Amino acid sequence: MRIGQATGLQIAFFAFAVMLLAAPLSSAAVRVLALEGTLLTLVQKGAHFYLACMLIVAIPPMRRAVGEMLRAPIPRSMRIEVVAAWLLKLAAAFGGIAALAVWFLALDGPAWVERMIRDVDRQVANAYTGPGLVFLLLSSTIGPLIEEIVFRGFIYRAFERQWGWVASLVATSALFGIYHPHFWSAFTGSVILICLLRRTGSLRALVLVHMSFNLLLWPPLLGQHLFPRAFALTDPSSWILHGTCLALAVIAVPTYVYMSRDRNVAPTVFLEPNGALQK
Repeated sequence: MRIGQATGLQIAFFAFAVMLLAAPLSSAAVRVLALEGTLLTLVQKGAHFYLACMLIVAIPPMRRAVGEMLRAPIPRSMRIEVVAAWLLKLAAAFGGIAALAVWFLALDGPAWVERMIRDVDRQVANAYTGPGLVFLLLSSTIGPLIEEIVFRGFIYRAFERQWGWVASLVATSALFGIYHPHFWSAFTGSVILICLLRRTGSLRALVLVHMSFNLLLWPPLLGQHLFPRAFALTDPSSWILHGTCLALAVIAVPTYVYMSRDRNVAPTVFLEPNGALQK
């Protein structure tokens, strides 16, 4: 593949493969170097981001394509919608926990509680340690930037050229879900972000929403409320917020997808089917 003439699925799978390749490489580095603490987190959680950054910087066509993606500003008229999409993404995250609880309950019956228990106090305490702060830095800065460039910039763009926007929305979100530990939460979040991209025409909007979302779910902030406390898991009142968010997401996400069927709201050059990445 000559990168100057790469189009469609070639550049999409190249970008995705690079991020997947980093996982075994980082595991090998951890074993060989016997890393611990902050250094362990830096390598384990950040290797795929570092590798993607290096390739973007090193390959001129990719570097120019990324510059083009990030050039489009957030339209002033769409700023309220950006906030609304951010709130919807939060609602989908909390609603996803309620859906997960229902799924575990259907599968395990009384044993579902054990699968939902999280040591929230320990997570909050660990968030202030060196590894915890490094993870926060990665997940709220470089992580969202690289993920938006790769998944919604390169992969979604390539898939849309091949299969149209609906199929590409599903395929891109499925890959994004596989890439994360909680598939459906990541899948739904990706659907919302793709709709926001189509509506605003700005990858900056997605990066901003993604960064602020990850920051807000830091354990000392809203992250400690994502799962109800262990002692309250079987108390129906502890699920009111999550159940409400689930009901909202079930209605709002498909509605947002329908609203995004027409991209004429804020067309963006880098999303148009304008041929190969130029040398």
